[in-house]
Amino acid sequence: MEAEYEEFAARFARTIVDEDFEAAHKLFAPWLQTQLRAADFRALVEKWLREINEIWEIEELIFPAEFTVSHNSSTLESLLEETDWRAPRKISAAVTNENFRQWTVIHFMPDEQDERAELDGWFDFWFVLVETGGELRIGFFELTDVD
Repeated sequence: MEAEYEEFAARFARTIVDEDFEAAHKLFAPWLQTQLRAADFRALVEKWLREINEIWEIEELIFPAEFTVSHNSSTLESLLEETDWRAPRKISAAVTNENFRQWTVIHFMPDEQDERAELDGWFDFWFVLVETGGELRIGFFELTDVD
C-alpha cells in the first residue's frame, strides 16, 4: 500500500476513534457528502456498534479505540460484479477507473485493555479510495463483520 493511501486511511480511522464525525464526513468524496450527512454517518456507525453490543451482551455504547489498515488488489470492475454471496455494490458512477485508487479496509477494534469489550473487533470499514480535485477521498464504503 502506498504510504499516502495508508496515511489517509489512518487519518480517517482516527476521526472514528475520536468520534469526530464532522471531520470524517469531510473526508468523503463530494457525491458521498451529498448523499449522507455527518449525523447520518454517525447513526450508521452507532447502529452497527449497538448490534455488536447486543450479540456480546455489552450494555454501554463503546466506540473503537484501535485500528489497523490494509488493502487488497480488487479493481473497480471486480467491486461492481455480482457474486454468489452478495449483490453488486451500489458504487456511484462518479467513481471511475480514472479516479479509483484502491480498495482499502480499516479494522476497528476495542482497546485490548478494556474488559467491557472482550472481542476481536467491532467492524471492518471497507472503502473505495478515490482522488478527486487533487485530494484523496472516500468514494464508497461498506461496514462488514470483522474477518
